[in-house]
Amino acid sequence: MLLLIKNCSACAAPLPDLGAKQCSRCKTRYCSPACQVQHWKEGGHDKLCKKINKRGGAEAYNLDQKYADYAAAAVKECAVDTKG
Repeated sequence: MLLLIKNCSACAAPLPDLGAKQCSRCKTRYCSPACQVQHWKEGGHDKLCKKINKRGGAEAYNLDQKYADYAAAAVKECAVDTKG
């Protein structure tokens, strides 16, 4: 499995390729149990976890988010280019 997310979701520390702590529901990866708890309590993971899981995990969720951002930017740019 190719992992695109290489940093802890809470503190951005580099993650090991194997053996990183994961959310049991959505498989978001963390550098430590403390970061996982902090992200749940203060980082908003509690509100996103079900959405991340429905999209197929953190990798797919983040790719979908980036795609949506880039598509919106492209639509905006095309509107400017084709105006008039």
